[in-house]
Amino acid sequence: MPTSPRRPRRPPLAAQIQALLARLHFYGGLLVAPFILLAALTGGLYAMSPSIESFVYRSVLEVPASAEQVPLQAQILAAQQTHPDLTVAQIWPSDRPGDPTRILFNDPGIEADEQRAVFVDPGTGRVIGDLPSYSGLGELPLRRWVSGLHENLHLGEPGFVYSELAASWLWFLVLGGTFLWWRSVRRRKRKLRGPIPRMLRGLPSKKGSRLRAMNLHAITGSVVAVVLIGLSLTGITWSNTAGKSVNTIVAEMNWKATPIATKVSAAETVPLDTAGQATRVLQTARAEGLTGPLRLYPPTAMDGGWKASELWVPGRVASDQISVAGATGRTIARQDFGDLPTFSKLSSWGIYLHMGTMFGLPLQITLLAVAMAIVAIVVLGYRMWWKRRPTRGGMGTALGTWKAVGWPVRIGALVIALPIGWLLPYWAFSLALFIAIDAAIQVSKRPKLS
Repeated sequence: MPTSPRRPRRPPLAAQIQALLARLHFYGGLLVAPFILLAALTGGLYAMSPSIESFVYRSVLEVPASAEQVPLQAQILAAQQTHPDLTVAQIWPSDRPGDPTRILFNDPGIEADEQRAVFVDPGTGRVIGDLPSYSGLGELPLRRWVSGLHENLHLGEPGFVYSELAASWLWFLVLGGTFLWWRSVRRRKRKLRGPIPRMLRGLPSKKGSRLRAMNLHAITGSVVAVVLIGLSLTGITWSNTAGKSVNTIVAEMNWKATPIATKVSAAETVPLDTAGQATRVLQTARAEGLTGPLRLYPPTAMDGGWKASELWVPGRVASDQISVAGATGRTIARQDFGDLPTFSKLSSWGIYLHMGTMFGLPLQITLLAVAMAIVAIVVLGYRMWWKRRPTRGGMGTALGTWKAVGWPVRIGALVIALPIGWLLPYWAFSLALFIAIDAAIQVSKRPKLS
């Protein structure tokens, strides 16, 4: 009796996952890498922008050191005289000799997310500069321009697509690539002990070969993998579409800190005297143990109090804040950084690490080096693709094969991808597009029936 042909056995589970990830890593890397390359180049420039800003705007960011200072009230009044029709939004008192006092105004004449910063020499009380300012770090025009380049290439809303695609795919490519590299090294049965030495040693290869490019591509990615994932996650929280999903989750889980109470008593409800009350608020903040450079926020309502918070500067890893009744100097409430929800603390650390401000120039140089590593990874990835092309011309073919992936693995991957796709819709849409492209290529390669 003739026997029916036996169905080929599926590879082990790890090999099926490898085949699936190899296919997706190929298409993701090939088609999204240009966006990641742009994000790396503009991000490296932005990482160095705080130091560049300090040099370019040194005429307003540095003043002659003076042992004596005019009262803060007089400095604020001097700034107000330059813009008597504008409302003071923040006050950054000089913290040490050589630093100016910065008064920020709400200015309807500039962009909605910007404020006008007036710089005052605390030693003389003289106004020395007047510039637009952006973000809680007080970015000045040059750094703001670089920031906009990194965010959306100065293309407005359409430009945010590039940065969101880069952030949404970076973590996936890093994790998938690390797994693929670990599998390839493991199969070689190197004599080195432990997976990490094997991965860092790489595979034996000839100079100029595709394997040499793969070694450099994978080892570089493995060395900076943790940093890349951190940059990806923080970038996702700032993105337009995925950021809204993150905010929804944060709100539902109550992970965000409750705003500090600022309401004053009826006896303390008096008309706002910004210049007169600021000194009292500053004294209370120092008495409460707030150290380093501070930001003072005048109240926006008659029954509201001031807020004083520690400014994120190089070397600071926490920021405490208090609210103060401007009329009496009484502390209304205190909010220590250590008491904030874990997510709030992690997001603050992530933001100021990503922006290159937490540890100053050493961090900025590190981020620049990581950006250059990303550039090298992308270039090597395209070199691998080109080396894979047929010897008679043509383009490199996709890695992995769908035939090696069983339906249980495909369904499991879909189950995992659905919640990720809800959180990262650009990732989901582009992933579906890549699979459709791949399916169309496979159909076109099938032999035609005569």
